Amino acid sequence: MKNACLRSLLLLNLRFSWLKVLVIALGLLGCLGLLVISRGDNQVEYFFVRQAIWLVISIWVFLVISSLPIQWLPSKPLLLYAVLCGVLLAVLFLGTKVNGMRGWFRFYDLCVQPSELAKPFFLLCFAGLWANPRFRPDRASGLAVSLLAIVFWIGLILSQPDCGTSMVYCLAFLAMFWCGGAKAWHLCSLAGSGVVAAVFMLWRYPYIRHRLTAFFLPGPGDALGAGWQAAQMQECLSRGGWFGVSFDSSQPLLQVPFRMNDSFVASLGELLGVFGVAPLILLSLAWLSFCCSKAIKAGNDFQRLLYIGSGVMLSGQAFMHLGVNLGLFPTTGITLPFFSYGGSSLLASMLIIGIVDNCLEQSAGRQQPTGLEMR
Repeated sequence: MKNACLRSLLLLNLRFSWLKVLVIALGLLGCLGLLVISRGDNQVEYFFVRQAIWLVISIWVFLVISSLPIQWLPSKPLLLYAVLCGVLLAVLFLGTKVNGMRGWFRFYDLCVQPSELAKPFFLLCFAGLWANPRFRPDRASGLAVSLLAIVFWIGLILSQPDCGTSMVYCLAFLAMFWCGGAKAWHLCSLAGSGVVAAVFMLWRYPYIRHRLTAFFLPGPGDALGAGWQAAQMQECLSRGGWFGVSFDSSQPLLQVPFRMNDSFVASLGELLGVFGVAPLILLSLAWLSFCCSKAIKAGNDFQRLLYIGSGVMLSGQAFMHLGVNLGLFPTTGITLPFFSYGGSSLLASMLIIGIVDNCLEQSAGRQQPTGLEMR
């Protein structure tokens, strides 16, 4: 095992797959996208260089994870969960507050967001838990452990507060929970917990109420208040039309908050129009379909749940980002995987797809320790 891990770290176990090519291409396109949507921004070079550094690190981690032996992970899901919760709890006390949210560890000029980096390990945790017959969701012990685990996990994320990331976790959990054998009444019990959490969040954080009010009951004053960001994103998309304004350098870009992360699609739509945004929608659908098709053919419950969770987590996050930018959902801070600026988000997305690629290698029965093989 030690020798296999060392060879994986040195990329000696690397094998060719088209998924690796696609992921690296997406990372490069994401960096290029930052240049495209930042036309006229004096800080474009700063953000581009930082994202490029994160991309190099993320590609290396992705290649390591895709060839690393992960058979031992399902046997320690509760230990992995405890470690992750410890990190999420620590950030509430030792983390740095950015834009009103205490969700980052700062190391000099480097910021790391644990709630983003925990996403792939969250999938491994619950896939390993529910692959164990004793903790299947349709058993009393499995149901109790699952409910307690997700309530505590989401509670830690909401305490930052980070509603967008919490919803992504909930989507992935519900999909895996259902595919793991849960019944309809199990989902109803989760829905009841969700209602209680939503009421608490509305009472605890007034800005959430203001955003919901601006979305459902827009008024004349919203253009300068809680609805300003949504209005600017809509204006960006409207201005972009079908082909965008990228070739008309005489027109300055609209002012929209968080152009490089939360408002990425709106900013891209302004420059490239509908034809620039449509491939992102198709790509999100394709990833979800790919993972579902692999889940149907999976040889064991662990891999099947990983496929489902990976597909729903990345595609669900992408659709939420698209929905917010298109005005279908209230505004919330959520990035577009691979494209929005953010090293933690990029690394987490690479890790998730690395795990999927690893499962594909295992399913294909390719256990040779060395050699570059075509698949």
